Amino acid sequence: MPRIDPLTPPMIMTTQALFDDNPDDFYYTWHQVNISGQLMTLPDQRGLSGKTIWVEYQWPDGSWHDLFSFTTGAKGKWRVVFNGYLGFKPGDHIIRTKFAGTSKYKPSSSMYLILTFKDGKLPSFLIFESYIKAIIHHPFKIEGDLVDMLGKGISGEVFLYKSVGGEDRLIKISKPQGKKSNHFVFSLTEETLGTHNYRVIYNGNDTYDGCAFSVLVDVRDECYLPGSWPELPH
Repeated sequence: MPRIDPLTPPMIMTTQALFDDNPDDFYYTWHQVNISGQLMTLPDQRGLSGKTIWVEYQWPDGSWHDLFSFTTGAKGKWRVVFNGYLGFKPGDHIIRTKFAGTSKYKPSSSMYLILTFKDGKLPSFLIFESYIKAIIHHPFKIEGDLVDMLGKGISGEVFLYKSVGGEDRLIKISKPQGKKSNHFVFSLTEETLGTHNYRVIYNGNDTYDGCAFSVLVDVRDECYLPGSWPELPH
């Protein structure tokens, strides 16, 4: 039998909890994965902060490989977000968390967590000013960029609608042009004072979902000088 040094305290056992924080039953392949958990001692379940945890991924052959690491927070709790589109294909994928242990605490691994991924269109975004000040009878522009979730430009038609009598009417269409084909510009003038509601719409394509955002144009008289423009009530 191995000799036990009575002066050396026994190592403390640890355990881990692992949760999928996604409210849905699946992720799209481009989706961010949200997981959380806690590292605790046994049997008293005391949280261990400041400890390194690794997220591991199970390959089809059953072997485990490290994805990334992080440090536990207060009471051993943690929450991390990582990008599923970095490599997860449609189907089920298995992950777990691992604590390698220290001179005081024994190593432990969490239970397996199965993440289900499905194919889906990528989200698109319209980046522009949502509030514009304009002078009556003077030209102004509604312009911006159409991008994906990483900020990369998307080339596509963008439609401008105006709310007239409670209905959205198509005013203009911006077609992709030149090197910066994701940039759209609508040149306009307004003939009446007051606030005017516009809506910029991208209908999407085979790769990207569509998106839509509203623009409020505040049209005033020329008597308002820069710096003296009254703000709209909130």
